[in-house]
Amino acid sequence: MRSFGCGLFRRLGSFGLTLPGLLVLSASASSVSQGGSRIAVIGAGVAGCAFTNALLLKGSPLCSKVHVFDGGRGPGGRSSTRKHKHHGSEYVFDHGAQYIGEPKTSEFEAILSKWRAENGCVEEWKGSFGVIGGDNNTQSQKEAPRYVGKPAMSSICSYMLDEVASTNLVCSFGAQVRAVKRASSPYWEVYEDGPNNKFLGEFDWLVSADKANLKDIDNSDVQVFADKVAKHFENKPCLALMVAFHEKDSEQILSKFQFDGALLDKKCAQADKLSWIAKDSSKPGRVRDGKKKGSCYVLHSTPEYAKEIITDITQSWGAEGSPKDVREAIAKAAEELLYSPFLDLIEDQLAMKRGSLQIKPSFIKGHRWGAAFPSPSTKAELDVDLADGRGAHVDSSINFIAVGDYLCTKDRGFARIEGATLSGVAAANALAGI
Repeated sequence: MRSFGCGLFRRLGSFGLTLPGLLVLSASASSVSQGGSRIAVIGAGVAGCAFTNALLLKGSPLCSKVHVFDGGRGPGGRSSTRKHKHHGSEYVFDHGAQYIGEPKTSEFEAILSKWRAENGCVEEWKGSFGVIGGDNNTQSQKEAPRYVGKPAMSSICSYMLDEVASTNLVCSFGAQVRAVKRASSPYWEVYEDGPNNKFLGEFDWLVSADKANLKDIDNSDVQVFADKVAKHFENKPCLALMVAFHEKDSEQILSKFQFDGALLDKKCAQADKLSWIAKDSSKPGRVRDGKKKGSCYVLHSTPEYAKEIITDITQSWGAEGSPKDVREAIAKAAEELLYSPFLDLIEDQLAMKRGSLQIKPSFIKGHRWGAAFPSPSTKAELDVDLADGRGAHVDSSINFIAVGDYLCTKDRGFARIEGATLSGVAAANALAGI
C-alpha cells in the first residue's frame, strides 16, 4: 500500500490520468486527527474539487485533512478527458462536458476569470457553432462565449486540486468506495466497495459529491435525503462516441463541415439518435508533441436513444452478465449505432449521396454516461428545495454534506459546471462557518 499527497497532477502530466490503481493513505495516517476534523470527499468531479479547493484555501482550523476518493483514473467526473494511444498516435477527447457557457452569476464569473488569468487552465473556444435542422438547414448560434479547459476539460479539476496541494490533501483514484456511520460511533467509516471490503479510514465529516453514490452510504438520515433526490430528479443517460480521423483524404472531406460544435434540432433527420457533434480537436490547446494529431470528434446521443440501447442490452444479458460485460457491450453498441448517423449527417450537410461517404476512422470508442444530465422529474413537485437555498445540502446532526449541480437552481447553473462549482463553494463556506 502506497501513500500519496496531492500535487500529483502536474508531475504526472497535464491530464492527471495516469494514476496507478487505488491510491490510499496508510492505515496510521487514516486515523482521526486530534488537531482538527478529517473530511472524506466522495467524487472528484467539479463539485467535489471546488469544495476541496475552497475549504483548503480558507485555511479553516476545523479541517486538518481532506481525503478525496474517486473511482475514475483521475479528477474530472463528468468533465473528464479520455486519452487513447492507438498505433503510435495519441488521441484526446472531452467525452463528457463540452464547454462552459456564459456565466449566470457574478460569483462564477469571478472564479472563471481566475481560472483564465492565473493558471491558464481555461480558454475561450472561438469556433463556429450552430444548430442543424431539417432539410439540411443550419443556423449559426449567437456569439456567446464558450470556455473550455486547457489542454483538456479535466484540467479544471486538476488545477483546483493542484492549487491546494499540501500534506492536508490526499487523493485516491481507481476504486469505488462506500461509507458507514454507526450509531455507536461519531465517525464515518469508509471502505473500498469490493470483495476485500478494505477499510480506508475514519472521518469526522462525509461529503458526497456524486449523486449516484448516495445509495452506497449506510445511514438512515442520508437515505431519507437520497429518496427525496430520487423522487425529484431523474438521471438521463447519454452515450458518447469518440472518433478520430488521421488520413489526409478523410480530414479534407470533414473540413468542409462548417461547425466546430453543433446541436441537432428535432427536425434534423438524425435528431432521434444524436444531440450534439463537436470537432474536439478545434478546441484551444489540443496539441500533442508540438503538432495536432488527427481530427478528433465527440458525438453525444439523445437521452432517449441512450436509454433504449442501455435497456435492450441490459435485458439481453440478464443475470448472466457482469457489470463489466454489460458496460463493455453498451460501449461497443455506441460505436456501431452512433457512427452511422454521424456519416449520414455529414453526407446531408455536404449534399452527398447517401452511402457515398467512404471515410475510415483511425480510432473509435464508445462510452456510456449513466447519469449524464440531472433533470427535474415530471412525477413530483418541482419546487422542493433540497439545499435550503444554499446550493448544498448540509446536515450537521450527522456531519454530512451533499454537493452537486443538481442542488442549484436554474439561475445559478443547474446541470452546468457553474452550478457544480457554486455548490462546492457554498458547502465549504457552510462548513467553515460551523
